Amino acid sequence: MSSAQIRNLTKRFGETIALEDFDLEVERGEILVLLGPSGCGKTTLLRSVAGLERPDAGEIYLEKELVFSRERDISVPPYKRRVGMVFQNYALWPHMNVFDNIAYPLKVKGFSKGETRRRVGEILALVHLEGLERRYPHELSGGQQQRAALARALVMEPRLLLLDEPLSNLDARLREELREELKRIQREIGITMIYVTHDQAEAMAIADRIALMERGRLIQTGPPRELYEHPKTEFVARFIGMTNLLPCRVVEAEGRKVILLPNGAAAEVGDLDGLSEGTAVLSVRPEDIVLSRDGGGVEGKIEEVVYLGNVVYYRLSGGGVDLRVQAVPGKPFKARERVYFRIRRATAISRP
Repeated sequence: MSSAQIRNLTKRFGETIALEDFDLEVERGEILVLLGPSGCGKTTLLRSVAGLERPDAGEIYLEKELVFSRERDISVPPYKRRVGMVFQNYALWPHMNVFDNIAYPLKVKGFSKGETRRRVGEILALVHLEGLERRYPHELSGGQQQRAALARALVMEPRLLLLDEPLSNLDARLREELREELKRIQREIGITMIYVTHDQAEAMAIADRIALMERGRLIQTGPPRELYEHPKTEFVARFIGMTNLLPCRVVEAEGRKVILLPNGAAAEVGDLDGLSEGTAVLSVRPEDIVLSRDGGGVEGKIEEVVYLGNVVYYRLSGGGVDLRVQAVPGKPFKARERVYFRIRRATAISRP
């Protein structure tokens, strides 16, 4: 059963189209990450699900309940949608301590003092804030403030948790730590999450499934590995990780397919299954290019070397193209060295 269904959603701000005929289904118990560049409509979609924006067309279902339909004039207010939301800036009340911030939604709903204490205590333990309930937001670290904001969103036991770039204000090490905490919490309580980010590494690390957006449209959805290994378009290939885009021609030679690079050089590709002959654009990940000094493959020249400890990046010119190559340090190649390269795997993509 799905936790959310978004059908034909459209939202405009004046002349700007934030969402256009948008369709998406979110499965119960999954972490779905809305990924895309700034201004692509991620936050507008999240706020529409929460009831904080009123779309111009389309429908939104939460579980089987229709909570928005412009055509039927239905718009369930945010407080009745049973949705929790965590904002980028935490949005904690500065004059309330941690306990009162978390308990606030319960007090508004008229929960008893005993039930409020029980729920807040359980949530404090879940987010590892026990013992900090009397502190005020300015007495907490950034990570602790984010945990408090998460606890407040969870205390009402929502059916859906929405997170709008919740880790963007934290340093890299703390972001990594809290990503793992979010995944732990999600596994423990089984809640469905819709998580907004423009950081593809963060999306890859946390998502069960990624919905990649561009200019208000859904471009491709799938598990992180699927989007990385099988991008359908140039935009997906470029946005998810680093890639090389090779314009080429696929031909058959001696019973096997090879590609002809822009300068006419022929290159074998280890995995070209299902690719028909003709003009193509291939996405080749840097780690799928193998360098050697032994003369096997297409000749090229190392233009630049970037050493990062556990990995070395090379900029290589050869075959009439510039390529980025990722390799383990081993016996590194040097700048201006002549080398040969082979392609282990490539994916054909479409261009706009």
